[in-house]
Amino acid sequence: KDLEYLDPETEAAISQYCIQDVELCHHVYKKLYTNFPYNEARLIDITIRMYVNPSIHLDIKLLNKIVSNEQQAKKDTLKRLKVTSTQLASNQQFAQLLEEEGVINIPTKISKATGKSTYAFAKADSGFQDLLKSDNKRVADLTKGRIQIKSPHVETRAIRLLTLANNHNGLLPIALNYYGAHTGRFSGTEKINIQNFQRGSELRRTLLAPINHVLVTCDSSQIEARVLAWLTGETSLLNQFKHKEDVYKNFASKIYKKESLNVSDTERFVAKTCILGLGYGMGPKRFQETLSQGTAGPKIEMSLEEAAEIVSLYREEHPWIRHFWKYCQDRIPLMDCKGSSDTYNVPNGEKGIIVFQYRSIYLPNGMYIKYHADRFITPSTKIFSHNQSKLRLHGGIITENIIQALARIIITDQILSIND
Repeated sequence: KDLEYLDPETEAAISQYCIQDVELCHHVYKKLYTNFPYNEARLIDITIRMYVNPSIHLDIKLLNKIVSNEQQAKKDTLKRLKVTSTQLASNQQFAQLLEEEGVINIPTKISKATGKSTYAFAKADSGFQDLLKSDNKRVADLTKGRIQIKSPHVETRAIRLLTLANNHNGLLPIALNYYGAHTGRFSGTEKINIQNFQRGSELRRTLLAPINHVLVTCDSSQIEARVLAWLTGETSLLNQFKHKEDVYKNFASKIYKKESLNVSDTERFVAKTCILGLGYGMGPKRFQETLSQGTAGPKIEMSLEEAAEIVSLYREEHPWIRHFWKYCQDRIPLMDCKGSSDTYNVPNGEKGIIVFQYRSIYLPNGMYIKYHADRFITPSTKIFSHNQSKLRLHGGIITENIIQALARIIITDQILSIND
């Protein structure tokens, strides 16, 4: 109501209203807390403390330098190309630039949102990737310039960090949402996701330890691939991890029928994509597209037939992982039955790691992966929804959900140990 000052009567009424809200909230908390895992409560506490009691310092000088360098690089690109940022950023104007350079077939695609034809100018679109590799140097340069203008992640993150530093006396509050995803993983908030800072990047170098302390970085290497091998009982893959072998080179040697010592970096990358990507049931077409996009490494062109052969080889070499997809697929009808329950035991290992129940999967930390099934279309289509979006369930997706949830538990157990 735009009241700058409150009269005593209004202030007393609003204060009582606030007190009532706090008491009701605490009452609900006491009801819910009795069924909430203690360690998860500790994680909520740690997550809040990372934000309200920050300890990481920010290198203000380096952040300003990063912003300045990024802005200057964009100015130099626009000056060299003799275009404006709007011409590169706008789909219509970028298409016009391409036409002026003699590009006859402007890449298009069918929009998933509208079902209508639209320009295929997203970085991952195969048509856009073709423009990047164009023999026409001007076309390739314009396309690279568009990526630079449309992907200001480093600059915007650096500016955001500067804002946070200014607001918190040079410190970085770690802003994360506890249980941001339905598998339990953290998500970013406050317009930034600290989890996405690239390894070895300048932004990482702006994070400094407090005086008389050391900042240590660590990484749970190949965590999802390892958890998948363990949970499914894929012994051959597990033993490679156990003996610290190069699992990517090992699989590349089978793909390309050569000794692992002779595997090239590109061949190893193809195998790495297999080990990290094919474990959730990815098919040949998607595998082919993933390699051609080059989002995590070099762009690799491969025929659909070759992709199908590699996918088939992965599934032949990892029968227990394939069996687990089917096991999860077979649980879907059970998860649609109230009162149902089926316990999964790791082959030759731990018992009762996960339990399939009615529209949920019980996890070893006492939490659940929930599939809110209020939007079932029909019993035959089996569509569950989570986070307000529909998801057609199949064995591969359930496998991915479980592995991500278990990997999250491993990491949060590490958080608790480090905190102690």
